[in-house]
Amino acid sequence: MNMIHTCKSIVLATILASGLQTAIAQVEEDTLYKSLGGKSGVMRIVNEFIAIIVADPRIDGFFKTTDTERLSALLIDQFCQLSGGPCVYQGRDMDSAHEGLKIRSTDFYAVTEDLQIAMENCQIPSHTANKLITKLASMKRVIVKK
Repeated sequence: MNMIHTCKSIVLATILASGLQTAIAQVEEDTLYKSLGGKSGVMRIVNEFIAIIVADPRIDGFFKTTDTERLSALLIDQFCQLSGGPCVYQGRDMDSAHEGLKIRSTDFYAVTEDLQIAMENCQIPSHTANKLITKLASMKRVIVKK
């Protein structure tokens, strides 16, 4: 085989592998959305989550003046989109949405723990719950300011 043919083969293999990785990522996200129960499952999780966070004395101060119906709608779209569902999150970016709140790591972890509890209460398997938590954990650096 000549050098040009070998290079073309490597490029083609790389393109195919890249496309396969993208397809696998899409299937994993689609599977996460379905594993969460689709839109109705995400809605159940968010409703449970909102009830928990507004009652959690560690973080309830952040939600005293929050329009929980609006927050619920935003979280449903955000969780749905992050898990590979058809929703489109149209809220503010995480940096500006949390600007001035002085959120600490302990606050972030409390919210994360509450989301895990909400998913447990909705009987979401831990391996599925962990996939959603992992996607949300990447937002920590823009949310935590202290």
